[in-house]
Amino acid sequence: MGNRHSPPPPPPPPPPPRRYVNPSNYVREGPYLYATMRNENPGSHSINCLRNTGVFWLPTGGWEISPEDHYAIEATKKHGWGTHVVAYNNGCGRGTATYSHGNRWRCGVLNSYGGFYSVHYCSLDILLRKYDPLPPTPYPIANPTPYPIANPTLQPTLEPTKQPTFEPSEFPTLAPTLSPTKEPTLEPIAHPTQEPTDEPVADPTEEPTSEPLADPTLEPTMEPTVTETAAPTPMESVVEAEGDNWCSFTFVKGTTSEEVPAGCALMASQDINDLDDGDRTAAMFACAKSSAQFKVDNAQLQSVGIAGHVSYIVPGSGAIVKFYENDEFEGRSKVYTEKYHPALVSAVYEFQGEASPEDNCNDNVKSVLVTAPKAKSYSKMPEACEADVAEPTKSPTEGAGEVRRLRQ
Repeated sequence: MGNRHSPPPPPPPPPPPRRYVNPSNYVREGPYLYATMRNENPGSHSINCLRNTGVFWLPTGGWEISPEDHYAIEATKKHGWGTHVVAYNNGCGRGTATYSHGNRWRCGVLNSYGGFYSVHYCSLDILLRKYDPLPPTPYPIANPTPYPIANPTLQPTLEPTKQPTFEPSEFPTLAPTLSPTKEPTLEPIAHPTQEPTDEPVADPTEEPTSEPLADPTLEPTMEPTVTETAAPTPMESVVEAEGDNWCSFTFVKGTTSEEVPAGCALMASQDINDLDDGDRTAAMFACAKSSAQFKVDNAQLQSVGIAGHVSYIVPGSGAIVKFYENDEFEGRSKVYTEKYHPALVSAVYEFQGEASPEDNCNDNVKSVLVTAPKAKSYSKMPEACEADVAEPTKSPTEGAGEVRRLRQ
């Protein structure tokens, strides 16, 4: 019998490619320069990922992986960096201006091989820093700042500061007052009284009524009724109180339909695509027609519960949504349609100079204009509006004056 030999072991896999990087695209924050491992433009909002390069990297030329300190967090949240999250040398990551503006995402995101680095997830990159202090001033100053600033001014500002000194200034101010006031009013009044009044009415009653009126007026009347009507109407529904072309409701992932009626727009405080089944978020439908556009200002967004937190806007068929960064439909804007409505977390307003967190549209919508040029009438409100309405009271004395939505 011949000798039996076991097959030779397979050769080890080839090591992953490794490269050095000396970034040329960077920004300053305090005494440090900041860049990313992919040498991405700091103002880029095009989302990419270091892991997709298939390469492990090592910074050179004085660059190092940045620690997670104050300067690094400021550099992270002010710029897009061409990704959603950047990682620090402790393995933790925070959101850039395209994602969460400096909020902590998670830790354990760094991946290393032989002293070179990459990341475990997408869309991530690694934040680098390089110590680069500004040169000293030619002459000493009385009250130096603890750290040098990035772009110091050569001349003093001409406008008064927001926090003026309490002592008289050496020179007159731009708009001095003629005489000092003790506690001036915000607006002048025509006929001031010696003592303030509560709220005068045209014809006040001597005593309040014992029962609420069935159909009270919003303003006091000159000749109020003595008794309530014989057949009071039941409490109006929320849909009637809000109107036949909009409603607010609680969206429940997996239960509430995500279909948007024609000529309408669905807005929510969280991105519905990122919710798990059973998750809830405040939302509203806003509908328009050819003869009537629908305007949503910041006060209405606040009444719905999504002011400052609008993270989801999807127009229905034939609807055009134009939203603004300021209230009263002012400032920079963006237009969404049925075929174009990217996630707000990735949408940005047009830059004005350098990129900043204010450029991101997510949680930065203050007013909305909905139009439907081809819709002849309002679409019927979805079932979500009806399902989220409180039952009417049985009599006018039960919960009088309470017209509100059942919210979790």
